[in-house]
Amino acid sequence: MTPIATVRQPRWRGVALAIGLVVLTGCGVAPAPATSPSSPAASSPGATGADPGSPAPSAPPGSPVPSATPGPVSGPIGGTWRVRRILAPEHRSPQIPGVTYGEEAFVVRPGCDVEPCPTIEVAIAPLGRSSPVTTAVLRRDGDTYVSEASVENEGPCLNAFGDPIPGGTSVSSTLRLWITKVRPAGTAVESTVLAGAEALDMAPTPIGRAGGCQSQTAAYDLSGRREVIAVRTAPPSARPTDGSTAGRALTTLPRIDVKVAGATIDYFAIEGSTVDELAESLADGGVQACGAINYEWHEGDQRPAACAVTRFVDFDGSIRERTTADGTCSIADAAVTARFTIHFPRWTAPKRVPAVLLAWWRRIVDYIRDHEATHVRISLRYIKDLNADLDGAACDDASGIIRDWARALNRAQEAFDRTEYAKPWPAPPAGY
Repeated sequence: MTPIATVRQPRWRGVALAIGLVVLTGCGVAPAPATSPSSPAASSPGATGADPGSPAPSAPPGSPVPSATPGPVSGPIGGTWRVRRILAPEHRSPQIPGVTYGEEAFVVRPGCDVEPCPTIEVAIAPLGRSSPVTTAVLRRDGDTYVSEASVENEGPCLNAFGDPIPGGTSVSSTLRLWITKVRPAGTAVESTVLAGAEALDMAPTPIGRAGGCQSQTAAYDLSGRREVIAVRTAPPSARPTDGSTAGRALTTLPRIDVKVAGATIDYFAIEGSTVDELAESLADGGVQACGAINYEWHEGDQRPAACAVTRFVDFDGSIRERTTADGTCSIADAAVTARFTIHFPRWTAPKRVPAVLLAWWRRIVDYIRDHEATHVRISLRYIKDLNADLDGAACDDASGIIRDWARALNRAQEAFDRTEYAKPWPAPPAGY
């Protein structure tokens, strides 16, 4: 993922330097295991993490087609729903980061014994998975249920040049749900489905304002049908394709920790009992933790497997100026430092897994760790160079030095990713 540098005007007296908080993100692409051509992971682990401007997938055969104006009607809303989330066409702008399309499980719990109830509680999780879960309480307004606006975690925004600024926007959302009637095309049979909308209000953080992000709004359209969503709790029996008995043994899934010098590891959970399940869970978890890969030349799955985030510590205070008696200003000392956080996958379920699959996963862990560690080393090398270039430089030259340095660092990180993305992942075991 392209490293991004954002700048803000400093507070220093009489110095026109664009030195600020710089956030860099380096991502490892999600795996595409070399399974059989019929496997969903043969080319990529999925395509739900599409570009904001990409078209949403067509509905599967038999899906209800909503009427032009699906209004709310009275009816029970409690239960489990398979919900399709699609960014409204008018909001599919390059300036709105995030995914266009996705599917989730909505578990709706009425707040009373007999519906309709004054309130409902909605637990939302990725389809077919038990975590992460987001919970919202919605209050009844006629035949519609509406949540209070809730402030979400800070996320990325895009500046006028289309560059993503991690942590550049604070997102608040309002969820609306209702029951409606739809008629599948070509029939006279109506079905009761869940409909809804999620309105997003995105306000730039100080980082986002410095990077050129603007306040924006967007909305997702939601449509769902009732469905029992099964979450796998035990692995299937292993079936090697060569007919051998090798690898059939199950073993307890251990807690695997990684270490990268100079970095803190922030884990996100993934689940699965096969290569395809792990690849899909890894890609979904990666895009939630890191955002989407945005290289123009990258045509594969845009959901990363991990990412390294760089946050500079007191950038302003790290650079001291010196003014001589004749008014000449120069940089007396530059000691820019940074903290690194790597968002990294951790396999957490099921508790018993095929031993041969675990052995393959350990190779994947090493592969991802080495990739992100290299991003950290590249940043450290360039930070050292920045300090050396600034030390003794004229104050009027510092802004240009920082801009050139940020561009060079971005190019170095992207060049590394471009080379890495062309490499195959460790081959998965046959039959898994």
